[in-house]
Amino acid sequence: MNRSKPIPTPHAPHRSPSVSRELWNRLSNMRFALWLLLAIALGGVLGTVVSDAYPTNVPNWERQAEQKAGPALFPVLKLFGMFDPFRSWWFRALVVLLGMSLAACALKRARGVWRRALYLSWLDQPRFFERYDHRATLASGGDDPLAVLAAPLRRTLYRVQTREAPGGARVLAADRGGFCRFGPFLTHFGLLLLLLGGGVMMVFGLKTMLWLAPGDTASVLQLGDHGQTERTLPFTLTVRDFQVDLNEQGMVKQYRSDVTVAPDGGAPFDYAIEVNRPLRHAGYNFYQASYQPAYDRVARLTVAAVDTAGSELGPRITVRLGERFPFDAGLEAEAVRFLPDARVGQNGLQNASLDHRNPAFLFRVLRDGQEIGTQWAFVSFPGMRIGSFTDAGLAVRAYDPAYATGLEVTRAPMASLVWAGIVFCSVGLLLTFNITHRQFWALAAPDGRGGWSVHAAAFTNRASLLFANDFRRWAQRWAKDPSVRDLRVHLPADAKEMKETRT
Repeated sequence: MNRSKPIPTPHAPHRSPSVSRELWNRLSNMRFALWLLLAIALGGVLGTVVSDAYPTNVPNWERQAEQKAGPALFPVLKLFGMFDPFRSWWFRALVVLLGMSLAACALKRARGVWRRALYLSWLDQPRFFERYDHRATLASGGDDPLAVLAAPLRRTLYRVQTREAPGGARVLAADRGGFCRFGPFLTHFGLLLLLLGGGVMMVFGLKTMLWLAPGDTASVLQLGDHGQTERTLPFTLTVRDFQVDLNEQGMVKQYRSDVTVAPDGGAPFDYAIEVNRPLRHAGYNFYQASYQPAYDRVARLTVAAVDTAGSELGPRITVRLGERFPFDAGLEAEAVRFLPDARVGQNGLQNASLDHRNPAFLFRVLRDGQEIGTQWAFVSFPGMRIGSFTDAGLAVRAYDPAYATGLEVTRAPMASLVWAGIVFCSVGLLLTFNITHRQFWALAAPDGRGGWSVHAAAFTNRASLLFANDFRRWAQRWAKDPSVRDLRVHLPADAKEMKETRT
């Protein structure tokens, strides 16, 4: 027997979704956004650990990091920007993707959220009521069966509406707290503002270290890993003094920078920058972040006037660099220069290194405010004087090295977007987790005997078992009405139906 092959049935051509549709479906998927959040969190934690191990707020940090990480690991860490992870290319890419995903999720759900929050939904078929755990059926002999159901709802501030349905039926819809449906939407919008503000700050903001010793003035910031770019400040910043306070155990208790700010075209003012008390001016923030020895500066020095034999002619005086003090009869002096490692060169004394191997001070000697000469005094060789022209000379008995303050300078444009995002996120979370959306529906259809067959159902998006108590109290109120018969209530907390019958 010959069997012919069946003729293939033509099928409709399969149309694969377009690339744009696939991209939209992926971006508008909340699971994708959650995976992005997880990736950002894990990357941030890893980057924080690495950046703490290799701090960048110290001089020559890159060379120190390379020595610590080794020649194999250092290029990898630098390629992925792990020394400053929150400004790295991969972190910015994840943030941009998250922003696009949140925007797509918000747009996709905006219409549904708007309808749920502002408009009532209606149920006009008895089978629809079976979907809900909080439901009831009853028979009513009154003229307006829905009025009995609506009374306890209105007393608890529900929004109640009724209207006619086909076949002479009547329907009721009520809700309370519908505006909480805006909670997730506001949270997403707040996150978008946070990401937008953070992105603007990452692109147009700055973060760098400024090292200044007492007496130094800065009007330009060095940016980049090697200071290859500059940013001119709209003001000048002068450090008048820097103080480090120690506790009884010799640990740092507090450090403070006394500065003078001179705005371009404005009046200068003084300010004390302390830990947790930054200077904020013209969009720039100066935080007291660190300090280090200023090798070519001294905080104070102890000076004595001596004769040619080295004997002290009077009490010792402790002064600052540049501070005048009495010297010999009718003379004054001030220390104007310090060399930590003095060496004789072609142009006289000059500094050979930053190590304090041969510290030397240059003094100006004045009479009636006029300079009459200079003298070099060597700490390690108190009997040696260069430039002495009187029998009395100056000897430095001790000195305290000065410290340079380390100010972390940041600029965060559009920071208001970040604060607005925090407000929207807070309001959204408050609405989402503290406000409950409760809905109630009822359908009253003629039973053909001059009465009504009534179906009721309710739904809550949170605290279902607590809501069952409210529904039970409503049922108890309905049962007290003379027109209500055969009331049957089903609640999720009950193992069986609860019946209340009134004849």
